[in-house]
Amino acid sequence: MIAGAPSYRFGRWIGSRFQYPRPSKAPKITRVLPERPAAVMVHGPDGSVATLCLDFDTSKALKGVVDADAARVGRLLSACGMSFVEDFSPSGGRHLYIPLRDRMGAAEARELVEALALTATSLDPSPHQNITDGCIRVPGSVHKTGGHQTLITPLSRAYDILRRRNPASALMELRSALAPELTRKHALKARAAKTVAGQRAGILPALPLNAGSEAPLRKVARTGLYDTARYKGPSEARMAVLNHFSACGWSLQDVENELTGQFPGLAALYGTPQRQARLLPYEWTKAQSLTSSQALQKRLPRKHRKKSAPINNTSPTLTTGGAGKLSSAGVQQLCNDLENVLYAVLDHRLQARGRQGLSLRLLIRGLLGYMRAKETDVLDVGCRTLAVAMGKHHVTIARLLPVLVAASDGILTKIMDARHKAADVYLIQLPEQYQQLARELAWRKEKFMPSGLFSGHLGMQQRWCTKPSNAAATPPQLRTSCGPPVSAGMHARPRWQRWKPWAWSNARDTRGRPPQSTYVCSRHDSVSWMITLIRSAVTAMNALPGMPT
Repeated sequence: MIAGAPSYRFGRWIGSRFQYPRPSKAPKITRVLPERPAAVMVHGPDGSVATLCLDFDTSKALKGVVDADAARVGRLLSACGMSFVEDFSPSGGRHLYIPLRDRMGAAEARELVEALALTATSLDPSPHQNITDGCIRVPGSVHKTGGHQTLITPLSRAYDILRRRNPASALMELRSALAPELTRKHALKARAAKTVAGQRAGILPALPLNAGSEAPLRKVARTGLYDTARYKGPSEARMAVLNHFSACGWSLQDVENELTGQFPGLAALYGTPQRQARLLPYEWTKAQSLTSSQALQKRLPRKHRKKSAPINNTSPTLTTGGAGKLSSAGVQQLCNDLENVLYAVLDHRLQARGRQGLSLRLLIRGLLGYMRAKETDVLDVGCRTLAVAMGKHHVTIARLLPVLVAASDGILTKIMDARHKAADVYLIQLPEQYQQLARELAWRKEKFMPSGLFSGHLGMQQRWCTKPSNAAATPPQLRTSCGPPVSAGMHARPRWQRWKPWAWSNARDTRGRPPQSTYVCSRHDSVSWMITLIRSAVTAMNALPGMPT
């Protein structure tokens, strides 16, 4: 009684969208209810429709807007003498079915539904815009999230409406009531055709046809949908809309009048009418005070305005949305805290895993080495790169990484799978349960880190040493892989064994701790490189806690 053709399609997830793909052989409609989500075809084989299907979708507006649009369109249809059947879905959407005695052409049906969409924000005209694939779920069908389409119209009345159907005279009255919207739709279509012709002739630049002049905050007020990356919740989105209206010179009475007019989404952001009546005057007063203070701030001279620039590179940045990015100093400090947690807690836990635990302890040190080198807490290092650096097979690294994620207690987290040539992406962070421990423990003054195996220079070894207070008078102490410190001007060892300063900084970090200097042993020839590599590996094994000396 609703379908345009006696067949239906099964729905399934394709990627991140639930779709109803075209089957090679569509199943016929029977008395048996399909156990899977299914939808009937809106158009027949000749493209005509037997029922106008109006889909009010919660993906286009909030549920409050959907309910208001469905009620308003229902009143319009009743005023035109048209009968319809209504149902709702578990997700909050609504469907209106308008059965017709005489089948209607696809172009005429599409024109009517698109005209109705101009009066209802949440109305999705796509089922009537695709002749070959337009479909809709009917009452009783299984929903993709569970549950079924539920009738709002009583069953006996729904059966009577679908059996009697609407005459052509009622359809003419509906067309007369939608005359302004039909005229507007024709004008929009003519303008779009003119734009396309100008783009093909090279007169106009190539712009998207749906590019309109509607402000983003006006769209939020109309639909109730907002960007979660910009606004934390409905309260922030409401305040942004009210600030916009206040800056445009609106009054509270103007806002209240449009809540039931062109901006029902703003009313839906309040949830209930009682909450709206309680919060709207307060938030409007707050918006007016904020916009007036901003206008006063713009009129002040530049030297009297508030400054928000950071005073140095260790100050936290003032973000405008999203997560802040760690600075280079912040990454180094995070590495120091993680190493303290690694030596104090994680090493002892991994030690109980035996041979696998030893590999895991080396692997997490390698990741921290890459974190220091790249100065970022988001790493996309491939298994083969880690395998070459650690001297293991890449399959072993691929097997150890998920184990390390599970055993690191939140320190290492996989946030993105590999894609094409890009490796898996991991996030290194300091979990909340270890933050107090990291604050209590002092950074290790002289700690070994086998970053020579992970910095792209095989055979190099790094140690961090505190800089002397009288750096100008005392030469820096250079540490070798074995033996006591050697002064910068001394030549106690051959040239290939001497350490050279990598970086030196006079600044202090945000915790007031002395800076760290890195010394790297240079590779002179293949023999010295092999000797240095062996010494680095031996020192790395001895530096791990729990290893026999």
